Amino acid sequence: MRLAIFDIDGTLTNTNDIDLRNYIRALADEFGIAAPDLNWSDYPHVTDIGITIDVFIQHLGRAPTTAEVEQLRARLVALFDAELAATPGLVTAVPGAQHLLDHLRTSREWAIGLATGCWQASARWKLQAAGLNVDGIPAAFCEDGISREEIVTAALRRTTEAAGHDDFESKVSVGDGEWDVRTAANLDLAFLGIRTAGDKAFLYRHGAKQVLIDYADFDGALRALAQAEPPAL
Repeated sequence: MRLAIFDIDGTLTNTNDIDLRNYIRALADEFGIAAPDLNWSDYPHVTDIGITIDVFIQHLGRAPTTAEVEQLRARLVALFDAELAATPGLVTAVPGAQHLLDHLRTSREWAIGLATGCWQASARWKLQAAGLNVDGIPAAFCEDGISREEIVTAALRRTTEAAGHDDFESKVSVGDGEWDVRTAANLDLAFLGIRTAGDKAFLYRHGAKQVLIDYADFDGALRALAQAEPPAL
């Protein structure tokens, strides 16, 4: 049996753009923090909580309170709701994602989980808006840790517990960002890259050995998962 952990934004859902622009707007709306050039790659921990802590320190000279984190999280989801209401169909799933997930979660050959740097409320919103059914799939979010490594480790633990054993032939992380490649390397996991914009060379430059545009080629996606290798950093 093999194990696969999937990122969400850019990996299962086409939501990187809506996520970034509304996070920036939520910071401005709620706390007067202007960060129009915010780039996930500039931060040591590419997670909602990790970036929020760093942004608050940079702009306000202190970490956010628990109440402020909740305020930002709630505003972010409200902005998502408003944008989707104004533009129905804005949020879509990566082609082939539902078919692949449905196959893997009923397969005797795979155990699967989800791991995202987003808050759970934000992640669940995007999955639902994209029409993806992930019921019963173990998941971890930034509530589980400030770092990607902590979150993926939590997802691995929950997926292993759900599978009922820990003797896996391979463990694969599936993601779209350079931080996903780095996290896989740090945790000694195989890695499969997803780049829906087609710029596969980006992840290859960061050490990925296999990169797909999407999962539309179902058989090809299964082969890529089974043949995934650790990244070369």
